[in-house]
Amino acid sequence: MKLRAGEVDFHYVEHGTGRPVVVLHGAGVDHREAEACFERSLGDIAGLRRIYPDLPGTGYTTAPDTLFARCPHATLAVIDEAGHALPHEQPELLRALLAEWLTRVARAGERP
Repeated sequence: MKLRAGEVDFHYVEHGTGRPVVVLHGAGVDHREAEACFERSLGDIAGLRRIYPDLPGTGYTTAPDTLFARCPHATLAVIDEAGHALPHEQPELLRALLAEWLTRVARAGERP
């Protein structure tokens, strides 16, 4: 599936229905690693909609020209753009948690 957020075309896969859980992968891989790891345990839990996105520049998700500087902002934009697609009960909490994580990612990129 595809979702446009700013200048990034995000690719993601999802499984199940119910309460959404967004699972982010680590560096150097794409959604398939997280999907392979987490589906073994999350797949058995009823009522969970598991969403596995490819982060900018990985898998089938495009990368803006200034990838590293824009990656945190583009990823956070997915949450804003997908609000209608991700009907979570506490959007403020999800946004705050992701904003904190993305801020840390951005700061890590500023180190020499």
